[in-house]
Amino acid sequence: MSKIKLCGSFCLCLILLLFCTASTPGDAAGGYAVSDPVGPESRPDSSVMVRVAVFPQNPPYQFLDDTGALAGINIDIMEVVAQKCNYYFIYSIYDSQSACLQAMNSGVADIVLGCNINYKDPAHYYTTSELSSATASVVARKSIVPYIQETQKINTFSIVYEYGSVDLSLLYSMGFKHMLCVSSQANALDSLLEQKADIFIGSNESANYILNQSDQSDSFETVYSMVSTIRYTVLVNKSSASVYRNLNRALEDIHANGIYEEIHNSWVTNPFEKQFEAILRCFFISLAVFTCFTLAFLGVSYVLKQKINEKTQQLILVNSSLENTIEDLQHEAAFRNSILDSIPIGAVLFNLDHHITLMNPAACALCGLRADLKDCMDIWSLPIFGEILERIDLDSFDDNRNGIFDLPVGGRDCKYRCWIHILKRNEMDHTGVLMLVEDITEEELHRQKLAAMEKAAMLNQVTAGIAHEIKNPLMTLKIGVSLLETQWEDTEVRQAFLEFIPAEIEKINTLVESLLNYAKPPREEFSVLKIAEVVKRSFYLASITNKGAKNDIALSTCIKADPHVRIQQDLFQQTLTNLLINAIWAVSAKLENPPPHWKGEITGTIQSDGRWVNIIVFDNGVGMSQDTLRHCVEPFFTTKAAGTGLGLALARQCVENNGGRMLVDSREGEYTDITIQIPCHDPGDHGP
Repeated sequence: MSKIKLCGSFCLCLILLLFCTASTPGDAAGGYAVSDPVGPESRPDSSVMVRVAVFPQNPPYQFLDDTGALAGINIDIMEVVAQKCNYYFIYSIYDSQSACLQAMNSGVADIVLGCNINYKDPAHYYTTSELSSATASVVARKSIVPYIQETQKINTFSIVYEYGSVDLSLLYSMGFKHMLCVSSQANALDSLLEQKADIFIGSNESANYILNQSDQSDSFETVYSMVSTIRYTVLVNKSSASVYRNLNRALEDIHANGIYEEIHNSWVTNPFEKQFEAILRCFFISLAVFTCFTLAFLGVSYVLKQKINEKTQQLILVNSSLENTIEDLQHEAAFRNSILDSIPIGAVLFNLDHHITLMNPAACALCGLRADLKDCMDIWSLPIFGEILERIDLDSFDDNRNGIFDLPVGGRDCKYRCWIHILKRNEMDHTGVLMLVEDITEEELHRQKLAAMEKAAMLNQVTAGIAHEIKNPLMTLKIGVSLLETQWEDTEVRQAFLEFIPAEIEKINTLVESLLNYAKPPREEFSVLKIAEVVKRSFYLASITNKGAKNDIALSTCIKADPHVRIQQDLFQQTLTNLLINAIWAVSAKLENPPPHWKGEITGTIQSDGRWVNIIVFDNGVGMSQDTLRHCVEPFFTTKAAGTGLGLALARQCVENNGGRMLVDSREGEYTDITIQIPCHDPGDHGP
């Protein structure tokens, strides 16, 4: 449009605005004149004036640009219509589609531009053939797109759409519950940008245009590209039948001759279509006219078929997703019950009133009850489960718990492992409690047998070291006794006897006490103590074993923290000593063929972050291969000729029974690093 035309349009717009303000009934509908975009100075004298009511809230089809002038696909189409029909159009802008219809019904306007097809009302006005069309798509915030793609569920979010642009039956079939209906595509996208809704369903062209203009296109993503088609038309007053016929002929000619595609593509960028059009144009030039028309027809038919197939497949996927969702919801309870019934661990589900709502067969067998009696019981009266809960303050904890409990059942002491899971709807709303109980009495007896076997194997090594260590004090005593007969009168001999003999006896006493503490059966009672005491005793026993083996290995400790822990002291000390004996064996094996300038080292480090204490046992011995490392904690797996394969397995079990975890890292020929993590304990806390 030239500068002269723009100036003429602006002047005419002001004149018509003043005229309408003074005398037209259109003011009651909230409209104002925009004038003829052609300009009076270039309008033919024989042209016919047609008054057009416009609701400019549908970019890029019809909207007000930055200068306040009407623009868009529909406006450009009407300029072509004006040339074909010898019309000039006077545009009046209204603030709603209903206001446009009111203006036409009252005689202020002859036609209404850009109404969607749902505004059909043959009793009051004519509806022309298609003016333009848009692809209805689903646009969502990028933050919720991964959830939609993973679950194929979009009905849990709120949506916004323009009235009449989307078939309501489609929305209801998709299960939407929170729907916001507005008067235009622009208002719908404004609601999406203002976070009044999560999903926009409407014109894909409008969405792309408005989001690009607002620089927020990166925050949104098209989930479904073609849900349906939105068709726009022109409504004509019943008194303007000739205008209706002329508009129909002009619009059909525009669509048939490709003018519509040119106008549409000038506003809506589609690189694929432009590339395809260029290829077709080159292909048409090289062929005869008849072949070109034939291929064009086939090409258009193929594209339409692909679009129909794509739309059909999308609808099938949406329907299938909805059916699967409904089926999942229907079978969720049955599936949950089936899982609980199939597990061999006793499971009981009870509500906040402590009434049992679900109890699997394993729980009935564990308690010795029939399945038909569970409905009349609460959790406190249920054998075993109720006794375990009596030892836990159920009303004072929010997190899940687990533990091992000793209960007298049927005249014998039984051991049970228990897990308690709090079921939450959210952080503040608890819905119930799932309690799992497993009888581990036989498992514990078997574990104790394995521990005894491993202890016997390790005890042989400890005994050999202690026997070697006792020989030196005994030799001192023997020499001292032999000197008593011949040199008792010698003052220096008596003084040496009185000084060294008690010290040697104390050495023997200390060794015997250490051996007894190591050899006595493990206690199940827990005690609170400083972890450094246990580590020092274990290194003392290991140093004796090192001397018995006559190995030049440096054992050292680095105590960076000394927090209190709650552990089974004797069992834990035995476990740590066994790990050190394994380290001595690994370093001794490397001493047989040591690398240059290498010295055997074993270090023990204690660290703490206030919540956990880390006990790290490091040796620079032969290490383990990656395959050995993967299996080293499995029972009966060993690389030693005389090993039982129970050392690391029992060590890990001991650590886990004390509420901790054990991590093993090693590299063949270089090192082995074992980290034991135990929870720190407040000495004033007398927990279970």
